[in-house]
Amino acid sequence: MRNKELTSQVTTALLIIYLLITFWIIVLKMNVPMTYKADAKIINLIPYQASTILNGSVSYVEILLNVVIFIPFGLYANPLFRSSSFLQKVGLFFFFSLLFELTQYFLGIGALDSTDILNNTLGGVIGLWIYRGIEKIFSDRLKTQKLVNIVGSIGTAFMLAFLLYLKINHLWIFRM
Repeated sequence: MRNKELTSQVTTALLIIYLLITFWIIVLKMNVPMTYKADAKIINLIPYQASTILNGSVSYVEILLNVVIFIPFGLYANPLFRSSSFLQKVGLFFFFSLLFELTQYFLGIGALDSTDILNNTLGGVIGLWIYRGIEKIFSDRLKTQKLVNIVGSIGTAFMLAFLLYLKINHLWIFRM
């Protein structure tokens, strides 16, 4: 029993760290001074319309990054909210994505974009599916959660190192 509690505590800690990093990336734009704020007070309610157009073409990278950034959320949410239904977990992803979008909109540092909300939610769902796939391979919930914690810890360490590298060298991988 102690092993299961410790594993859940590690997953909870990883989820909290993940949410803080994600908030810093999505809402605070990694503290990059915004020189271009034309879309800061825009509300886009039509998915995959104007928000995905960059310099006259569709930005597939932005779409992909919005999906990928929420995959860890699904990986952590599955074991932590095991008693919640699939739709409740999807609602959790939707809620946090909406919260991030509303926060950046009201702070005037980003648009409220339905495309981002849908892509983030899809990323969380993909994380759930990946977790369930791993769980079927291992046929053991605790082993699956431990593996996700190990990979999550390594991924978090690399992400923090990468973000620190970008910050120190003033390099950014997103539009401003």
